[in-house]
Amino acid sequence: MIVILLATYPKCGNSALSFPLVLAGQLADSSYTGYDNLYKARLAHLRDNALPFKAIPGQETTIIKTHNIFKQPSDLITPQGEVSKVIRIIRNPFDCLLSALNFLRLEAKNSNNLAKIKPTIDTLFPHCKIIRRWTSPKRFAKIFTLDNLAKENLLDMALQSFSQSGLTLPFYYSVCGGWISNFESWSAASVPTLSLRYEDLTPSPSAETIHSIAEFVKTDRELLAKAFEYQLENVNQQKSSGSLFFNKASKDYYLNYFTAKAVNQFIDYNQIAIQRLGYEELITHIRGLD
Repeated sequence: MIVILLATYPKCGNSALSFPLVLAGQLADSSYTGYDNLYKARLAHLRDNALPFKAIPGQETTIIKTHNIFKQPSDLITPQGEVSKVIRIIRNPFDCLLSALNFLRLEAKNSNNLAKIKPTIDTLFPHCKIIRRWTSPKRFAKIFTLDNLAKENLLDMALQSFSQSGLTLPFYYSVCGGWISNFESWSAASVPTLSLRYEDLTPSPSAETIHSIAEFVKTDRELLAKAFEYQLENVNQQKSSGSLFFNKASKDYYLNYFTAKAVNQFIDYNQIAIQRLGYEELITHIRGLD
């Protein structure tokens, strides 16, 4: 069994790559019958935290998604076998934070509970008391939108708090670490590793990006390209339907929510880390906003 691990900090693109990889496998053996059925197949395999992948000729392969920070060699041992390759994905910190905020709405709605997300809300919005005694999960999901937060001038506060906490979020910290530490930890894994950026996967990856993924995974480039086309069609449909998960599924949308002053201040305190993780052009772009 070939086990390929997709390792990302939450909201950095795990689903953006896992679905096309699995879909490419279904296209390879002509079992693809529509995105709804692919989604059902994914849910069925979540019990084992694995996704079937059949696009490598003559090989039984499994894709496993993880948000865990890498700590030790035993992290490469899974119930499906020993991990042979790792694909790690990073996303710019501004969009990552906004996507995480949006996901808190989904968590509140699905769990019907605010207890898990309250420490993160209190950390990002100190002294604001966004979650009050009378706040229900349903009401939270309704009012806790990026647009509402922007109207209240709260998003700059969240960005500053995210920076002050070392680019970590309490909701994820115990398992995932932080935005920087999660991505960098996987460089210590003693297996071949491919590094990607979310921005290079969405809305559509370039031919060069598809080629690098196909070469690393050893699968067919044309099938993978077709799979990404189907992925984009589905995302657009989900966004049109008002899905909370895909509410703002795009890149660089932070420009619509944070002020130039806030993002420049964020860069001042995190420039070295942002450069180290491959976002030099992001710094150049933001400096040009003045």
